[in-house]
Amino acid sequence: SFPMATDRRHVAAGPLTDFLVDKAADAYVRLLRGLPRTPALLDLVPALMGKGELDARIRRAVLARLPKTPLLPALSAPAPAVQTPTFADAEVYEPDAEWRVEHPAQEPEGDGWVVRGPEAAVVSGSEEMLAAVAAFVPGLLPAGWPARHPAMNALGVRRVELADVVDLVSGEAVEGREPGWWRSLYEVLPADDPEALGALPVPLTDGRVVRGPRGTLILTGAQELDLEALGLRIVHPDAAHPLLLRLGAAEATPRTVLEDPLTRAAVSESLDSPDPEPVARAVLSLVQAATLAPGELPWLAELALRGTDGELYPAGELLLGDGALAGLLEGDSHFGVAARELEQEYGTRVLEAVGVLDGFAVVNDSDVLHDHDDCDHDLDGEDDWLDHVLDLLPELDVPPVVPEFSAVRDLELVADWPAALALLTRPPLRGALLPLRVEGVEVPSYTAWWLANHRVLDGKRPRELRLPGADPLLQGLYADAPGGLDEGALGMIGVRTTLPDLLASHGGPEELLDVLADPAVEVDRAQLRALWIALAAVDPERVQPPARVRAVLGGDIVVADADDAVVVEAPDLLQLVVDRPLVLASYDLAESLSELLDLPLAGELAAGVVTSEGVTQPVPAEVRSLLPGAPSTYVLHEKLLVDGVACAWRYFEGAVHCSGTDGLARGLAWATGQWGDRLAVAALLRDPTSVPLLLAEADLS
Repeated sequence: SFPMATDRRHVAAGPLTDFLVDKAADAYVRLLRGLPRTPALLDLVPALMGKGELDARIRRAVLARLPKTPLLPALSAPAPAVQTPTFADAEVYEPDAEWRVEHPAQEPEGDGWVVRGPEAAVVSGSEEMLAAVAAFVPGLLPAGWPARHPAMNALGVRRVELADVVDLVSGEAVEGREPGWWRSLYEVLPADDPEALGALPVPLTDGRVVRGPRGTLILTGAQELDLEALGLRIVHPDAAHPLLLRLGAAEATPRTVLEDPLTRAAVSESLDSPDPEPVARAVLSLVQAATLAPGELPWLAELALRGTDGELYPAGELLLGDGALAGLLEGDSHFGVAARELEQEYGTRVLEAVGVLDGFAVVNDSDVLHDHDDCDHDLDGEDDWLDHVLDLLPELDVPPVVPEFSAVRDLELVADWPAALALLTRPPLRGALLPLRVEGVEVPSYTAWWLANHRVLDGKRPRELRLPGADPLLQGLYADAPGGLDEGALGMIGVRTTLPDLLASHGGPEELLDVLADPAVEVDRAQLRALWIALAAVDPERVQPPARVRAVLGGDIVVADADDAVVVEAPDLLQLVVDRPLVLASYDLAESLSELLDLPLAGELAAGVVTSEGVTQPVPAEVRSLLPGAPSTYVLHEKLLVDGVACAWRYFEGAVHCSGTDGLARGLAWATGQWGDRLAVAALLRDPTSVPLLLAEADLS
């Protein structure tokens, strides 16, 4: 018993009390060591605070001994004890020396390891998980030992979080582990703590073990493919587990592997690689497994492949040996022919899918900003096409956007145009000829524009030709295009179809004026009149006035200098300008033609003043049967002079002046606005008895 103080109410202090406290603590520890090693032991670890001074001293003594006492069962050996002596322990003082004394690992007892608190570690997890990670966590307590029990801190047990366990299961500790072992580990890890498992090691097919599932690929449908050359982080199939997908790994099909940034990087660098063959085999195998269609992944055209000459080419610069394009291009083009072995091993479909060309290559793009910086597809003359399209559009504050862009490339390399046009004017390439709609304006596509401006039809530009049997008003102005091609497609590439379409096209009116100014082009008088009538409807702002014009001189059709030509707006002025080249059309269109061509009207060159004297005469009454609005009188001249020139007639200052019957008929018809009846009026004046017949003929008009 403990000695009592003189007040008989407290234990007396002194060596005896100290001795008895120590003995009591030793006895309690021996008691605990003899009990079954179950989590119930934790409830017997005393708290620090006691009910009295003696109780507190005994508790402190027990708590001082328990961390040094092997009480806890462990699934794994504790870490070897490491001691770092002080310099006082050294026989010679060496400031730079590192003193470490490592003691051997503890051997298990009959029923396993029994460890002290500081040697123990507790991890929250299932029994299966703890069994799987025990080899990596020294002194790991079995399942069921509560990590947050207050006694754990009193005993000095380390609490190891799941993220720390993941760090332990890595590096040299797991070298040589089979992929199947990793799968068994994933099977027992908790899937509800993805943050803690973020750095979980993952074995790959190439033998590497990487930290973290995110960015790795679990391949399905192509496990037998050799993809090592692509540098992809593909999970070993024996280690694949749904947990990895929850932690950020991607379930990859051959197509998603192709779309991986690492695959794309390997393709783009393959031409500069010292050994591009493995990359080519891997990519071609993936394309084959993914059943990829040509053009789905345009960047595959950068894949380095062998040609028949043994040289490396980007796939997009190789032709199929028996393809439609192989015989169409110039012999010195930069294209090669794909090696026969590639075609035999993978087939033409796979080679086309990576960009090897059977026919023409098509560039497809969407939402393209229509300016020189953004719209850059390395196409021949693309900048000129951009300028042409911008000329067709109204002034805009920002560049317009082309929703869908499609263009046939490498047209500048074609040698056999008849065969090439047979391909280009048929689907699917025909779609690249369709016009674009930009800002509500229809503009030519790049392909149609390029073809229209190059000599692709019998050595001529399409815009220099017309469809056979098309608008007769274009006869003689344009040669006939060769037959056998789709007429709709020919129209899209600039072959002329009708006069209205020509005049509506950009630059069409100026082109027609240029053609008419060519002396080698033959037109008849009726055709020329119809052309002038059509041109009169064109906005003058669309035309640069020509230097030479097609005109009538002395009954002949000629090409004259614009400085000499004149537009005639009234028939009575013809006699005054008859020695000049005349632009003749319907008189009511004369002012429009004058403005369009920047030519003077006849009335601007001739005053048209009647300078001779005549006698006023009544208009024969029978004339009114044809011309009800005819004036009542006219002025008859023995010799009519207008500006000193002898003329047959002149309608001047509201009066008809003439020197004979034909002149009178023309003057009266012009004065009444019935110019088309002038010949009938002349016949009536010569033979008044013919009035009934002339009226009947007029009724039949």
